Amino acid sequence: MASHIVGYPRMGPKRELKFALESFWDGKSTAEDLQKVSADIRSGIWKQMSEAGTKYIPSNTFAHYDQVLDTTAMLGAVPPRYGYTSGEIGLDVYFSMARGNASVPAMEMTKWFDTNYHYIVPELGPDVKFSYASHKAVNEYKEAKALGVDTVPVLVGPVSYLLLSKAAKGVEKSFDLLSLLPKILPVYKEVITELKAAGATWIQLDEPVLVMDLEGHKLQAFTGAYAELESTLSGLNVLVETYFADIPAEAYKTLTSLKGVTAFGFDLVRGTKTLDLVKAGFPEGKYLFAGVVDGRNIWANDFAASLSTLEALEGVVGKDKLVVSTSCSLLHTAVDLVNETKLDDEIKSWLAFAAQKFVEVNALAKALAGQKDEALFSANSAALASRRSSPRVTNEGVQKAAAALKGSDHRRATNVSARLDAQQKKLNLPILPTTTIGSFPQTVELRRVRREYKAKKVSEEDYVKAMKEEIKKVVDLQEELDIDVLVHGEPERNDMVEYFGEQLSGFAFTANGWVQSYGSRCVKPPVIYGDVSRPKAMTVFWSAMAQSMTSRPMKGMLTGPVTILNWSFVRNDQPRHETCYQIALAIKDEVEDLEKGGINVIQIDEAALREGLPLRKSEHAFYLDWAVHSFRITNCGVQDTTQIHTHMCYSHFNDIIHSIIDMDADVITIENSRSDEKLLSVFREGVKYGAGIGPGVYDIHSPRIPSSEEIADRVNKMLAVLEQNILWVNPDCGLKTRKYTEVKPEGPDESKPPPETKDGPAEVKETAEPPPPPENPPAEGPKPNEDASPPSQENATVGGEEPPATEPNPPPEAVSDGPKLPAEEPRQNQPESEDILLETSDAESWVSAPRSPLPGVTISRSVSGSIPKPKTGGPQPLPRSLSETASYTSEISDVSTIERSTFDLVEKMHYVFVRVVKARSLPTSGSPITKISLSGTTIESKPARKTSTFEWDQTFAFLRDSPDTSSSPILEISVWEGTDGTHFLGGICFDVSEIPLRDPPDSPLAPQWYRLEGGGAHHGDLMLATWTGTQADESFPDAWKTDTAGNVTARAKVYMSPKLWYLRATVMDAQDLLLPQLTAFKEASFQLKAQLGFQVQKTKPAVTRNGAPSWNEDLLFVAAEPFADQLVFTLEYRTSKGPVTVGMARVPLTAIERRVDERLVASRWFGFEDPNDEKRGNRSRVHLRLCFDGGYHVMDEAAHVCSDYRPTARQLWKPAVGIVELGLIGCKNLLPMKTVNGKGSTDAYTVAKYGSKWVRTRTVSDSLDPKWNEQYTWKVYDPCTVLTVGVFDSWGVYEIDGGKEATRQDLRIGKVRIRISTLETGKAYRNTYPLLMLVNGGVKKLGEIELAVRYLRSAPPLDFLHVYSQPLLPLMHHIKPLTLFQEDMLRNTAVKILAVHLSRSEPPLRPEIVRYMLDADSHTFSMRKVRANWLRIVNVVAGMIDVVRWVDDTRFWRNPTATLLVHALVVMLIWFPDLIVPTIAFYLFVIGAWNYRFRSRAALPHFDPRLSLADAADREELDEEFDVVPSNRPPEMVRSRYDKLRAVGVRVQTILGEVAAQGEKMQALVTWRDPRATGIFVGLCLVVALVLYLVPTKMVAMASGFYYFRHPIFRDRKPSPMINFFRRLPSLSDRLM
Repeated sequence: MASHIVGYPRMGPKRELKFALESFWDGKSTAEDLQKVSADIRSGIWKQMSEAGTKYIPSNTFAHYDQVLDTTAMLGAVPPRYGYTSGEIGLDVYFSMARGNASVPAMEMTKWFDTNYHYIVPELGPDVKFSYASHKAVNEYKEAKALGVDTVPVLVGPVSYLLLSKAAKGVEKSFDLLSLLPKILPVYKEVITELKAAGATWIQLDEPVLVMDLEGHKLQAFTGAYAELESTLSGLNVLVETYFADIPAEAYKTLTSLKGVTAFGFDLVRGTKTLDLVKAGFPEGKYLFAGVVDGRNIWANDFAASLSTLEALEGVVGKDKLVVSTSCSLLHTAVDLVNETKLDDEIKSWLAFAAQKFVEVNALAKALAGQKDEALFSANSAALASRRSSPRVTNEGVQKAAAALKGSDHRRATNVSARLDAQQKKLNLPILPTTTIGSFPQTVELRRVRREYKAKKVSEEDYVKAMKEEIKKVVDLQEELDIDVLVHGEPERNDMVEYFGEQLSGFAFTANGWVQSYGSRCVKPPVIYGDVSRPKAMTVFWSAMAQSMTSRPMKGMLTGPVTILNWSFVRNDQPRHETCYQIALAIKDEVEDLEKGGINVIQIDEAALREGLPLRKSEHAFYLDWAVHSFRITNCGVQDTTQIHTHMCYSHFNDIIHSIIDMDADVITIENSRSDEKLLSVFREGVKYGAGIGPGVYDIHSPRIPSSEEIADRVNKMLAVLEQNILWVNPDCGLKTRKYTEVKPEGPDESKPPPETKDGPAEVKETAEPPPPPENPPAEGPKPNEDASPPSQENATVGGEEPPATEPNPPPEAVSDGPKLPAEEPRQNQPESEDILLETSDAESWVSAPRSPLPGVTISRSVSGSIPKPKTGGPQPLPRSLSETASYTSEISDVSTIERSTFDLVEKMHYVFVRVVKARSLPTSGSPITKISLSGTTIESKPARKTSTFEWDQTFAFLRDSPDTSSSPILEISVWEGTDGTHFLGGICFDVSEIPLRDPPDSPLAPQWYRLEGGGAHHGDLMLATWTGTQADESFPDAWKTDTAGNVTARAKVYMSPKLWYLRATVMDAQDLLLPQLTAFKEASFQLKAQLGFQVQKTKPAVTRNGAPSWNEDLLFVAAEPFADQLVFTLEYRTSKGPVTVGMARVPLTAIERRVDERLVASRWFGFEDPNDEKRGNRSRVHLRLCFDGGYHVMDEAAHVCSDYRPTARQLWKPAVGIVELGLIGCKNLLPMKTVNGKGSTDAYTVAKYGSKWVRTRTVSDSLDPKWNEQYTWKVYDPCTVLTVGVFDSWGVYEIDGGKEATRQDLRIGKVRIRISTLETGKAYRNTYPLLMLVNGGVKKLGEIELAVRYLRSAPPLDFLHVYSQPLLPLMHHIKPLTLFQEDMLRNTAVKILAVHLSRSEPPLRPEIVRYMLDADSHTFSMRKVRANWLRIVNVVAGMIDVVRWVDDTRFWRNPTATLLVHALVVMLIWFPDLIVPTIAFYLFVIGAWNYRFRSRAALPHFDPRLSLADAADREELDEEFDVVPSNRPPEMVRSRYDKLRAVGVRVQTILGEVAAQGEKMQALVTWRDPRATGIFVGLCLVVALVLYLVPTKMVAMASGFYYFRHPIFRDRKPSPMINFFRRLPSLSDRLM
């Protein structure tokens, strides 16, 4: 049996590579020295694995920085700024990409999946030229071979490499990185060919992205890539390795079908579901590399469990095809446990580092081959048993405290707005307060003191004195720099996690357990081995000391529970969230002690919150729920005046911004500057944030110091999207890794924004340039000599060593002398006190007209007047209303602000509207067209209609919030001759920044005439209007819109259901039916058929001898206004050969009377017409009573999800009790629903239905994250109703003619139901709901929809509560109820009528949409629903069973105290029977009040797959559920299902028989079926009657109660005589055949 290691740590046992790298970067050693150290590390690893017996040893897993950067070098994908042209890439270019240099910044760095390791993100674009530029993989293979070790070269797979990359700056966001696949595959072919030539027989391609949620086209890229590589891979054994999570079923199917691949590697530690996929089916003849040894944690492997798994897999893939492996690269663990000489022996026996893990791999492989090392397995078993039973692992008090957390969300008592007001009164902070993140530079001397104190070479008194001096220096420096909220600098801390772990119980620490984070940066994660608690205060002493040195607020600095968890090796014997809750309780105690110690500002860092987000989206919600909850636990007990800060850095936060808001911190400081200010895009998109926020303005991980202009520019950008009263100014992260010369350069302070002056914001004065960074920037972290003496190294941190991320903003470009389009327009007559903005001091050519893209056309300024003359000193800042939280870019610069419209539940989407009315004096006689261009989007109008002028009268809307809009703020409108638009007649351009804003109820902008320019000698005129508005604009619904591609059927519409009536036709009798041809018969059978449209109903046959049959039957129909049809009655004579039509009667619906109650309407006689001649009648006639029943509600929805219960007759309607407002915001992460031109696509729209009003949003074309932001309102007449929202994919956008019906049905994506009664009055709910569809394969998540909903009550409170006492359905449903069959039949009819009616609208609401929204197929048989309903019944009955069990426990004195109390209660209720009803009522009140604490405070209820058993149903059940009637499945399958149904029927039959038997035994008590039993019963009844006549009832009741609750010593174990007597009674079961 073979063994394999995915990868191995590259730093060396004592971090030899770290020190060699930093020495090289500092210029203290040469490249040859570095390469020698690297070669020694590699050879040591290979020899160690070879001697241990590992068969498949990896090579090319070593890297000087990271493996992805190595792949970038291999492909020659070097960004142009690094000056690389061709040839082998050297260390200078390699490290410039990784770290930057004096002239260019580094490439972006980000997390490697969900680990604390980082990689350099490749920057790719369509113009990148790939070439084979690094032969490292081949060289390392040859190097190992020369040492006598045959290795498996490892490459990052081509598809994963592209999907882990990003589009380079300036590349369109729509650029598909996978389009580069054909360009990189030739390089991979060269590498593989060279490896084959060098003698390689195996190659490993890492494709970890396969474990993520990939769209179909990305999976297809794998198939295409490996098909292209197949011929090159021929002759090699190819292993494709995946890790870190379960591989989805579709990805597994794709992977195992790849061409040219002979082996597949899976993570079976975190990928438990992958194991099921392998067992269900694995390709024959392929190798399985089973990752059963954990590569992410340091706990010893459970040999017994792993061996059991491997033995099961052996039966699936075969003994010779199974390889034992690690779950992932061992890069994420420490190197060797042997170096831990000071670690507790017991804890050490529980651990396994990288060196021990490949021993475990080999031991399992040998055991599977029959060579089990019994001593090693026994030691493993003993260590696991020791860990399970060790008292140091479990703390009962901690577990009880953590268990008590359930049932509360631990939010602070007041909302953040009120808290900020209280905090401002206490702290008195200025606008734009400044602070730093926490740590200050740690000098060599400071580290020396800490090291010597740990070694007990320095006394505690001297240590405290040294720390106090350092804190005083930091405090004085901050006061000198005029920082508003200070920090103490954290001189006493070596690391933000280790510092706290050392003072918490349940943590252990290693001396050399270093793990690479990135580059040369290593971390030493603590080991959480047991329950966590805080024995004593940890930071109060230092924070209180610092506060005593200043009158300004001092921040208490803590690390949050989620960060401590994610940056530690966490115990694997309990769920991670339980450990996190324990840490949160410990931090909570520290927070409250800091508050008591006088600290009014406390920062709880959660830098790693985003890092722990699971890879699969389906797991995000659970993680974020407990992670955010853990943070809230830490500070839920502080006063409102205590300000809670948190800090986050170096992750992508945009997708979890709502969870960040839910943390409920008062202030959040967050990394922003180095990630190209991506964070601000969230707020531009309209996310409302009410707490304080400090997006970083200074990237502290770069040696480059930003200028004051850069900081001012960043703050201005923040103020464009954030309120100034919540904005803080701070760096990205702590200053621990910087030097004091970088924290405080020579010259004036540049970290503080300029103060506001009397004349407005002050200019930032020019200062001396900051000192340039050295030619070889220092390593991110301390020098080797600062931490070279383990175990006291303090440089490498878990939380403090944040990586350099994206490249910093470059300095402002020099302003050119030529015309330049301004970024912001000056504004006049704006109060100077409204805003505080920072501005740069240099600007010129401000008033020059921007250059137009059209030849000979200048930009018109006539839209908003002439350009104001700028003031001296640069452009004026863009004013912004204090109350405005704009989500649009700063180019919208009209003097008026956008007022709050009725669209307050959704985000405003700003559009540039262009209304082209007509043209005159054009040099053409044809039908010209107009072309409108903005931001790269060009659209054409319809051909002009020729009258005295050329008329179009069309409106166009361009999405203003598009990122592309800011790149070209020029609106071009041109006129062209002919439909082909070949001859230019003239045009006009507008500066978008000058287009005015309007928002209803402003009057529409009047169109004006503009002179067309650039069209030659003859100039025409064009009448148009252009303005910037929102989706609330009245022109918006009918305008051509960029996000809908202008399709006619894509417009938003409101539809109204037709008014539906129940038509009741009472067929009484008929006369004069004995026609001459029928007289020969003694008896005749007649049947009357009634037809209304497609509805046909018949009476029962009536037999008559006198030609006057009688029926007296009611026939019910559904009719829709307006009444245009006729009700047709056909009399049929039934013969053996079939029915014969006797006559027909036609009744116009308009002639039928309407009623609103049960009163009888007058009946009428209707004569029959001859069926062969409508004009000729006969003597026959029928007696009918016809009426429209307006007292009923016509059901078109299932009763449990009905949106309206009002009767048809309007005069019976009750007043509305409120209104419900729905905001349809948008969808996220939709799956492609169709393939168009080889590309997955979704054209989504939403339909909402409540009552008779339907709404449909516009269709957003070709977007997986569509945004609608449309808001609608309905009146509510009954709160116990349901609002239904459905999402669909449209085929209508591909119609050639908008008026034609589509040939393909629109596809369902999912729907959401919101019950109005669950909404609190006046509260706006904004939630994201999963879009789930049940298909043949099970539950499928097709995306998510974001909705906002609010209910506003209009009725007085008592009237509103009175509604709950009224019947749900109108009175007629109770006076003259319909049968279940009638209700079902009439509902189906109503659905069909609505579907037909709404499909005739323009644009149509298709029948399949109506049927889905109305749940037309909800009554189909489903074994899944049968089981689900049974479990619902069991759940309801479980409560009663619990009561019975409690009574039984009380009877048998299992809880003597409770039994005695029950005795007392029985006595009280017997002697005071008046208390029985009040006691029951009070008990129910207590239950309700108690359960109020546990009410759901999460999102509104939604579809529950678990309750529906949708996620547990097998494919056979689902296939049966989706089968049609009659079935079209094979006979064998139908027979099998029938047999299964019979088996279920047998169980039901048995239960029904047992219920019947018990009832028959009750009857047998008095029916003398068993004379003896009945005699005994009757005699006992007589005795009981006499006793009760003679003895007081209370005495009998008390005696019975005490007898019933008697002590067990007075009981017999046999059943009671009464039960025995009842069981002996006879039933009728023995008479059944």
